[in-house]
Amino acid sequence: MRIIETSANHQEFLNFITGVERNPQMSGNLPIPDMISTVRSMESFCDSVYPPELLRNAVKDPNCFTSRAILAFRNDTVHDFNNRLMDHMFGELHVFHAANTVDLNEQAVEAEPLAAEVLQSIDLASLPPSCLKLKIGAPVILLRNFSPINGLCNGTRLRIMEIGTNYLKVAILGGTWD
Repeated sequence: MRIIETSANHQEFLNFITGVERNPQMSGNLPIPDMISTVRSMESFCDSVYPPELLRNAVKDPNCFTSRAILAFRNDTVHDFNNRLMDHMFGELHVFHAANTVDLNEQAVEAEPLAAEVLQSIDLASLPPSCLKLKIGAPVILLRNFSPINGLCNGTRLRIMEIGTNYLKVAILGGTWD
């Protein structure tokens, strides 16, 4: 992890992280320092990371998500968070459904095709969801290496600029690729 030391909170966080790594007594349940916010519900978490005012301005402000990121999220709650984020952003909701058929090869001609419900239930971190909901201004993460030389690598944070029937126009959030 890289931390830019620009404030007392950053230095305090850096000291905490390095203390966890180097201090054998820092194992098991750790006390959370005061400078780290804690929340008890998904709603309060969403509101603290992406306040309603920020979401209202997301379509107009290209930099509103540049300084905000969630470092880790569990697969079982990420869809709830994404849906809540889309619900609170202004603009038209665009819904994209994944292909729900399987092309069988010649050896599998006699195999029974998988039902669409089975295909839609597959939920792996490396695959996009079977139902993708997006709005202009929303932050997204690239899941493939499209063009590394142009900064379009797996994990790149993007902002949706335009949504078409078969395409998304995006801009890279922050960095030298703007």
